[in-house]
Amino acid sequence: MAVLKSRYVMLFFYFITQFLYRSYGDQTKEFEKSVNTLLSIQSLATGYPVIQKDPYDRQSLNSWSLGDLQRKIDELNNRRECGYLYSTQLHLKLTRDVILMNANKAVASETIEDFQFEKEALLMIDSLLDLKPDRLGDFWLLFEYTLKMRTFLWYIIRGGTWAVKAEYIDEKSKKDGHVELIINKRIDDNGCAPDNYFNMEFDKCLRLPLEDERPAGQNEDDFSFQNITAQSSSETNESVMNAIRRNKQLLHVILVENRANRLRWSSTTGSLWLFRDERAFDLFFGEFLAGDSGLPVVRFPGLDYEKNLTGIDSLGGCQNRVIATLKLIMLQITLSYTNRLGESGNFSADLKKFNVQIIDRFRRLMVLKKDVHFRILNYKLSYPYKNVEKCKSCLDEFIVWSIDTITTNYDLPKNIKAAVTYSVMSLGDVFIVGLSLVEKIQNEIGENPIRMVQSFLNEIRKH
Repeated sequence: MAVLKSRYVMLFFYFITQFLYRSYGDQTKEFEKSVNTLLSIQSLATGYPVIQKDPYDRQSLNSWSLGDLQRKIDELNNRRECGYLYSTQLHLKLTRDVILMNANKAVASETIEDFQFEKEALLMIDSLLDLKPDRLGDFWLLFEYTLKMRTFLWYIIRGGTWAVKAEYIDEKSKKDGHVELIINKRIDDNGCAPDNYFNMEFDKCLRLPLEDERPAGQNEDDFSFQNITAQSSSETNESVMNAIRRNKQLLHVILVENRANRLRWSSTTGSLWLFRDERAFDLFFGEFLAGDSGLPVVRFPGLDYEKNLTGIDSLGGCQNRVIATLKLIMLQITLSYTNRLGESGNFSADLKKFNVQIIDRFRRLMVLKKDVHFRILNYKLSYPYKNVEKCKSCLDEFIVWSIDTITTNYDLPKNIKAAVTYSVMSLGDVFIVGLSLVEKIQNEIGENPIRMVQSFLNEIRKH
């Protein structure tokens, strides 16, 4: 009895030691991650005057507590977001004032680019995606609004009776006001400090000291934002238009600087397309699909933003079908692989290798952590099957069901087939095809563009 009791005591201390060791290890990893994050974001542009003259270094940060590191990271991220919010607030106010007062004179095909803001909305989302993936709803709402405003602006340019235009303006003004209220509330909720160069209440508004980016012939002292609001009712609104352009110019300077310093952005153009054009789309899928496969219908190079305000839904449906097609190809490659299990004599090792090197990477790249099909597939590939036939039967049934479900849910052509489906490849060859698909997604699409699109699709689902 004494020996048995002694063993229980030893087991107790063993598990306590393991728990403490793992907790310490987790804390150490979290600390290192926080140090690396702070070092990488400390130079990000925010629109605020520089307050940290000397950059932090790793040696000094090693003396901080984990809590202090995380609070400083939150502070820097918040300042960056505040700069974006103030710039958005300024653009919404100035463009609304001009449109409501002098839409017939101010809005023309030559000036429409000044009023548009969808590219800026996407670039801001892109730069915040890495650190604030769950706080992007207001920015996606801004993006939706900017697409609809583009439709409205082109409607004005292309004519129509003023009665209809007035109705459009009233409707858009309500929508604009709604978005402005949301942005204003976000500024308040974030506790944004007012001394930001994009803040219209700041006495140095839009006087950001970036000499090389300042328009030619314009000195900082020549520009006064406070003076332009009194001129907003003039016929030309030239001073207001200059402020609109300057706001966008300085915002781009900050976005470009942040891109160079830190952020993994999906594109330089602010696009939600996973493929730059139809040719790139065809070349990519042509490598992995059988010759007689159908492809989901997509439209390139962009959406018709001006048709019935359906841009958001059209883009969402298109991207859902593209992602679903990539999932189908991977599932069919997996099915071809499992059908060949047993060729090497060690099916458990082959299964684990495919799961770790291909499926895990595919799930991470495609942001499918919560995807029901690939979550269950990951579990089934990890299950300790007793024999290869039982393994193949279980996996084949589930994969076939997943393929049918995805095809139906996303209205995809039923004849989409991966090239390996009809091949006489060996187990090893099919593995290479799966690995090639993952690497091609990584190299030709990229992880961050997919994360961007998935964030967009998640926002659509909420509404």
